Amino acid sequence: MNVAYLYYWATGEENNITNLMQFVLHYAKDMCPDGTKFDVFNCLNIMDNMKFLDECKFGVGDGILNFYMYNYQISTNRGVVPSEKVGTVLV
Repeated sequence: MNVAYLYYWATGEENNITNLMQFVLHYAKDMCPDGTKFDVFNCLNIMDNMKFLDECKFGVGDGILNFYMYNYQISTNRGVVPSEKVGTVLV
């Protein structure tokens, strides 16, 4: 599963944020140059995001975030660190 995240955006007065986001969603789904197709597109309702969230039919989350790490491996000069020894801090 490929997930895209919107962190920041900027647009000039002549550009409509809703049109920009429609292009970004289409790009994430079908147009990435490397062939990646994103399954999920996440963003928060901060800044002026409410201007496009409803119109682009974003679903409202439940407020409970789950972070998954998969296929994660750390190699050192002494070998691979076992998964039970890997910790993750999200701020």
